[in-house]
Amino acid sequence: GDSTDAVGSLLQMFHEFQQRVEARRQEIDATISTGRALVAGGHYASADVTAAVDALATRTSSLYQRVEARELALADSEELQQFLRDAEEIRMFIGEKMQTATDKCYNDASNLKGKL
Repeated sequence: GDSTDAVGSLLQMFHEFQQRVEARRQEIDATISTGRALVAGGHYASADVTAAVDALATRTSSLYQRVEARELALADSEELQQFLRDAEEIRMFIGEKMQTATDKCYNDASNLKGKL
């Protein structure tokens, strides 16, 4: 995201996605366990079941790794956007104070109190 609001929106959408993935985790794990049980029981299609279980386990692992990586990237982006927002606020503050600090009117003590 290119702003704190955009990152916040992305994080919200991501957390909804993450919840949907987590909601299916038990189903995925149960399917893998069932496949392994079929193979262990000597099912006639053990080779096909093994291939399907291995593919499912690999894809699931890849999905979980990508979800984790995306979560970290969004957290990093949120941190960056907050830093940039804070830095801009400080830059503006310093600019305002610098203008006041270099104002020649401060040479006159009567103007000093009103400007601060």
